[in-house]
Amino acid sequence: MRISLKELENEVRILNNLMKVRIEKYLPYKKDNKLISNIGHYYIGIAYGGYRLEKIVNESGGCSDISNRGTKKEIYTIVNSMVNGIKEYQYKNYGYLK
Repeated sequence: MRISLKELENEVRILNNLMKVRIEKYLPYKKDNKLISNIGHYYIGIAYGGYRLEKIVNESGGCSDISNRGTKKEIYTIVNSMVNGIKEYQYKNYGYLK
């Protein structure tokens, strides 16, 4: 099955929702005329012909690599596994999805 970038980004959007993190990469306002990144926001980094899941760790946009670089399908599998794991945890602990 071929995975499109749109499908991959949608899965990351679901991950951000489950983690209760803002969907937008940047806040809707600026500080000292600079964009402010949303700390904790997950997104797909694209470079060198590959993809990887990254997470913003500070207001300046610094990021941490969550996955290794891979194809869209490989990264989709990783993100989907994270989403399913979070859903299972929520169901086990709360009996429902929040």
